[in-house]
Amino acid sequence: MKNKKLGPKISQKLEESSIADLNLDDQHESLPQDKPPSIFEQLPREIVINILAQVAINWPTKLIDVILIGNVFRFNYDDALFWEPICRQLYPELRNRSKIDGTDSLIDAKRYGSYYNLFKKRPTVRTNGVYVCTSKYYRDGETTGISFYRPKHEVRYYRYMWLREDGTARSLLSNFPPKRILNLEPGVSIPSLKDAMCGNWSLDQETRVLDIVINGTERNYDFYFSFEIASSGGKVHNKLKWKKYSCIEQKGARLETEISLNNEGSYFFYRLDDPESVFKD
Repeated sequence: MKNKKLGPKISQKLEESSIADLNLDDQHESLPQDKPPSIFEQLPREIVINILAQVAINWPTKLIDVILIGNVFRFNYDDALFWEPICRQLYPELRNRSKIDGTDSLIDAKRYGSYYNLFKKRPTVRTNGVYVCTSKYYRDGETTGISFYRPKHEVRYYRYMWLREDGTARSLLSNFPPKRILNLEPGVSIPSLKDAMCGNWSLDQETRVLDIVINGTERNYDFYFSFEIASSGGKVHNKLKWKKYSCIEQKGARLETEISLNNEGSYFFYRLDDPESVFKD
């Protein structure tokens, strides 16, 4: 059986934590020919693969450049030597659990079987950016003397959600688009974020369900969001699909009222260098 190699033709993406947005797709450059022997060819194989893993973690956009240096850097796409350091970087909670269990392995063999499968299949949230939801509805416009019908106007608004590593969350509802809120337009002032609300999030690994409770302090309600972690566009775990949206009274009987999702789109992840600067107090 031929070994599958990670190189110019593989279609995999590393999309988590500090290795977000690394794209290994459509790399068709040929490896350089007639090169003198590389010093890396004298190193043990496990050291070479570990070097690649560290490049993927710390300089993800440079990984393809390193692979194309020569055949010494080509390796099996599911090589545990490559994926284990990455998984240890992405899943600190598994490192803590393995210490408690007295084992050095992060893998639940029955569920994942390999570090490659752990990376691809284990649901996780993204904390190095902001999730954005684009929603819209239509309202009736005013009739005029020259028209017999009432025009429809599209009203678009945006939800922004920042999930932090410590389990806290910030949520903002705004009519300003991502280019304004996320400061993607140089020289354009950012609208006030004083209405951003705080809360907490938790993720159930078994059900892939992400629950977020946002405290609407001045509104006398807590807002409850429930999502399924999903993937989209070839990227891993970059999408939040709505499951439930409701509000709960902060006082009294704490009655829960479910809110319609008819106008809500899914959340998609936007990576940012400094998401805290967006939601600064």
